[in-house]
Amino acid sequence: MKLLIFLFVSCGSLAAQTQLSSAAAVGGVLTGEDGSLIAGARVGLLLQSPPTHGKALQTFWSVASGADGSFFFSGLKAATYKICVEPGGVWLNPCEWGLNPLIFALANQQTASSANVVLTKGALITIQINDPGQFLAKNEGTAPGAHLLIGVPTAAFSFHAASLQSQDSTGRTYQAVVPFNYPAVIVIRSPYFQLSSASGVALPAGATVPITVASGQTPGPLTFTVTGGGGND
Repeated sequence: MKLLIFLFVSCGSLAAQTQLSSAAAVGGVLTGEDGSLIAGARVGLLLQSPPTHGKALQTFWSVASGADGSFFFSGLKAATYKICVEPGGVWLNPCEWGLNPLIFALANQQTASSANVVLTKGALITIQINDPGQFLAKNEGTAPGAHLLIGVPTAAFSFHAASLQSQDSTGRTYQAVVPFNYPAVIVIRSPYFQLSSASGVALPAGATVPITVASGQTPGPLTFTVTGGGGND
């Protein structure tokens, strides 16, 4: 995991520093480890410790990175913050997978800071859910408990839901990203629908599928089929 934070303090007169100490700003550029600029990612700033002066009225900020990968937060107090990123695609959120979270402090009389974030590329896992009987469309939203949960438990003990990429009358396609060389687990859970593996083996209501992708490899899709719903639909 390559995570870099560079902090630079803008200096000015003592009067200017005193005036702006309660309204500091932080900005930076979001890039991938291959040097590509990451646009349209959701960058989150989380307050980690109380401000040294005054009371925090806000504890979380969120912006989208620009076309050049840039992001900017203003009106901040002197305190400790953490940056998390929901980048989408093949990039990993450092707060879900990193052992070294992006944490930095804004000090009293510090008017500006720069935090450039470098994200690590992960393995993109495709999960194909075939539904020839259209059990999902017929029952979701109408039958109690008729829902399907697909995702990945992260290294930070959170759960990251797989993103729905497409759906039609024959089924759905989801995607999830995990680190390379990491013993990940795909969770497929439903209290209502019955599913089977590609080989026809019935899955339990809370199935887990272990998967580890070696560096540089492109994993094939994981395929499952909805075979019923409720009692004997």
